[in-house]
Amino acid sequence: MDEVKRLSRKPGSTAVWLTLLLLSALLLQLGFSLFYSMFTLAIDIEALYTTIAVPSDYAPVVETAYGEGRGSAEFTDEQIELLKSAEGVKQLDMRGFTTGWSGQLTPLSSIEDPFSYGSDKDGAIADTIIAGTVTSAPTVTERAGGAEVLEFIVSVDDIVSSHSQLPIPDELLVAWTVAKGHPEVEVPEVGRRYMIRGDFFAISRVRMEDYYSAGIDQPYEGAMDWLLVNDYFPATSGISVDELIALDWWQPTATVSRLEGRVEDFFAAPDNQLWRDALNVAEMGHQSVPVLGTECLDSVYQFNQKQARIVAGREFTDEEYESGSRVCVISDALAGNSGLSLGDTITMSLFGYDPFLSRYNYGMTTSYQGKMINPLPTAYSELLGFLSENEEYTIVGIYRQENRWDDSSYAFTPNTVFIPAGAQPEGAYVCAGGTYLSVVVENGMAEEFLASLEGTELEGRFVTFDQGYEEASEAVEALERSALRLFLGSALVWALVAALFLTLYQAREKRNIGIMRSLGASPARCRGYLFGSAAALVAVASLLGAAAAGALSGYVNSLVFSGALSGEASSEYGTALSAGLEELAAGLQSAAPGFGVSLLAAAVSAGILCLALYLQADRIAKTGPRRLLGSAE
Repeated sequence: MDEVKRLSRKPGSTAVWLTLLLLSALLLQLGFSLFYSMFTLAIDIEALYTTIAVPSDYAPVVETAYGEGRGSAEFTDEQIELLKSAEGVKQLDMRGFTTGWSGQLTPLSSIEDPFSYGSDKDGAIADTIIAGTVTSAPTVTERAGGAEVLEFIVSVDDIVSSHSQLPIPDELLVAWTVAKGHPEVEVPEVGRRYMIRGDFFAISRVRMEDYYSAGIDQPYEGAMDWLLVNDYFPATSGISVDELIALDWWQPTATVSRLEGRVEDFFAAPDNQLWRDALNVAEMGHQSVPVLGTECLDSVYQFNQKQARIVAGREFTDEEYESGSRVCVISDALAGNSGLSLGDTITMSLFGYDPFLSRYNYGMTTSYQGKMINPLPTAYSELLGFLSENEEYTIVGIYRQENRWDDSSYAFTPNTVFIPAGAQPEGAYVCAGGTYLSVVVENGMAEEFLASLEGTELEGRFVTFDQGYEEASEAVEALERSALRLFLGSALVWALVAALFLTLYQAREKRNIGIMRSLGASPARCRGYLFGSAAALVAVASLLGAAAAGALSGYVNSLVFSGALSGEASSEYGTALSAGLEELAAGLQSAAPGFGVSLLAAAVSAGILCLALYLQADRIAKTGPRRLLGSAE
């Protein structure tokens, strides 16, 4: 009770001391929180940044039979081995490619963006079957490699199969490519009806940015849209049809057939199994997407440079990478178009790709500009078959792209689905180039990596991106030093308040203790009188300080962090860190101490002060009353 009496005897003094102790405890806690966050961030910064190297935009210029030209954007096995041995290489992510077919998926056509629209972005989505009447006599043009192109106009009578986004017009210009002299083809006749399968290309919808910005009429506006028909698959570039047949690679395709009577009767006819198969493949193509297996999603250029971001859910976990879990990350555009949400499962069947055997075989080749074509769905082939069937993939993340139909060397369409590399079935096609390849480099080793490629075939073939790691690490070191100074300053203020408290609150009670001892009070009672009330004030102030610090530390940390990186004194960091600022901010948030750590720190500081109070109280209580009364005078 003596302790309570002492606290209530001078409420004004008690309130002043409680306020001083609370403020010093709060300042100490905030200083500790900032230092703790920066210290933890300095340790964890490696996990916040991923340094990557990706192939340069275009393949190198080489000498060809026709003079200088672009070589292949794909790397050879020998070059890949050389790449693996380069300085600082942490991981090589060569993304296996398959096409995924699912009745739950409705992919998008690039026609939604006229300035990016092109057949090289749609792939199997463009596969279209129509019934129509020929209205113009075919013209024949010879092409290199022994092919002929027959061009004629058809009036569309029925749209048998097409993607829902493609605006099939009433008239189409058919460009039918055939292998010259083999197999025999029937030249379409004016006035007759035909069943025609090809790739729809709405050239009238194509818009060119340079024409638009210059205010010039678009060159294809008003042009007749195309149906591009190819009568032979696989491709016969570099190999003849006869050789394909000898290899058992020839795949007869339904492209142009005379139509007598109703469409339903045509497909029901026993002799038209090839057309029934073609219709099935076309319908599959309208629900097919490119699937990339990755060992590090953050090494994919668009994700690494925040041109694609996870907006719902998360990336893959280490365990999912290691076990090859059936999980996937899809775009918000594909999810919205397909009516899918985070946590839903997609039942997909995956099939492979072959440069010779796949329809849309340009999906893994180098363009004439020397750029690797980006992922697009290929058509199902009986020659290749399914690699896996009806497997369920859980959507754990949804991403959003800045530009859905970007055409850069490292781009992918919003139809692209990412899965862990281990989830790709055996037989997935591996393409060492373009967006299918990236190298994870040790943070801080980008220059050493590039230097180790000098004088080799790979010199100049790679560019590096470190997300601002070099500048970030320097900034974090500077922030850590500043945080340490702030912590030491707050600790000094707390120590001064503690010293004042020891001197003015406890030591000034010597006269009262002397009187108590003269009246027969025991040293234990005197010690309790001195220590109890002081310890109560310290405990309450420390607890309130910890609670207040917990509420304010996040705000204070962010304020100090933002000011340090954007202020004049540290502008050298703020400018350079624009690309990686979000990673640091997120890392700082996660590095902040939890309430348990803050409470433990408060308990330690309170324990130190209470120990000093106890020792002083014990010393005073054991001092003789005459000496206490004399010293008080």
